[in-house]
Amino acid sequence: MDDNSKINKTQLSMILFNTMMGVEVLSLPNRLADEIGTSGWISIILGGLLSAAIMAMITSVALKYPGKSMVEFSRELLPPAIANTISFIYMVEFLIIGSLVIRLFNEVVGIFLLVNTPYVIINITIAMLAVYMVRSGIEPMGRLFIVATMLLIPIVLFAGLTLLTDIKLKNFLPLFQFDTKTLAKSVTSTISSYSGFQIAFLLVLFVKEDKDKTIKYNVMSVIFLIVFYLLTFFATLGKYGVDKMKSQIWPPMSLMRSIQIPSAFVENIDALVLSIWIITVFTTLSSVLFGASFIASRLCNTRQIKPFAIPAVLIMMYLSVIPSNLSQTYLFAKTVMPKFSAVTIFTVPVIYFIISKVKDKKKESLNG
Repeated sequence: MDDNSKINKTQLSMILFNTMMGVEVLSLPNRLADEIGTSGWISIILGGLLSAAIMAMITSVALKYPGKSMVEFSRELLPPAIANTISFIYMVEFLIIGSLVIRLFNEVVGIFLLVNTPYVIINITIAMLAVYMVRSGIEPMGRLFIVATMLLIPIVLFAGLTLLTDIKLKNFLPLFQFDTKTLAKSVTSTISSYSGFQIAFLLVLFVKEDKDKTIKYNVMSVIFLIVFYLLTFFATLGKYGVDKMKSQIWPPMSLMRSIQIPSAFVENIDALVLSIWIITVFTTLSSVLFGASFIASRLCNTRQIKPFAIPAVLIMMYLSVIPSNLSQTYLFAKTVMPKFSAVTIFTVPVIYFIISKVKDKKKESLNG
């Protein structure tokens, strides 16, 4: 591997954090308010902890096969036909995630920034930038993701501080008003908000040093996102209350637009926050495009992913325009993505983890 095909554990954790966050942060408070009301924070924590446990499984399995991607070591764990089918499912999932990212990016930018710009222009712009990023290699992606995270943190903290005076404690009541069935359903759907961490199956291959700490850093990326989601949920709940959150598609965006700092250098910081969000969306798209292109290349028995980037992004662009409006886009995501998550987040990682453990036991018994 050349220098553009190597990343460190910190870059990997930042790639995972940005891939998971994507566009979900805008709609998560609304969805949680609908599902479980003021107790949405419980779903965030439980869903995040389950995701962190699965992340540890995924990383553990990938570390056992150094120099091999998921496509290769899957063939050692399962019959080749089944292994290739599973890899193909992951590729399709990355394509669908990319299409949803492009569509929701278009909707947000079209409403808040480029009102008169045709969607196709916005589509082509972000798609071609993502292709360029993927063709540049994983190491430049890792550096960009670190920069994006470092830009995000101070702005979010500053925005949170300015909102403290607007928080109403009564909006957090009532506490724990839910039943077990409602909580279980909400936690299950909230795990999809962490979707994207399964790309660790592919990216652990590129870590160049301190691989023994990779599990810790990958799990920390999920913990970091739990904290970020909690801050977002508490800020929107404290400002608007659960009823207003249900009526808004993107409560965090409304929250940012409500912040005004008189006599400051930047009085309205919503444009600044939106700019950082655009960078975050770009990193998410670049990551899933890399994942889809990488799997396609390995299924075709080649190590060159560059030829697959443009076809993959064209498929994403085509899928992004199938829903006729925003409500259909969210309906599609709500109905299709949980089915993929059941396979790629729950079933496959657990099966791979169990099989790898059984094989380790057999090796130990033979050597013993």
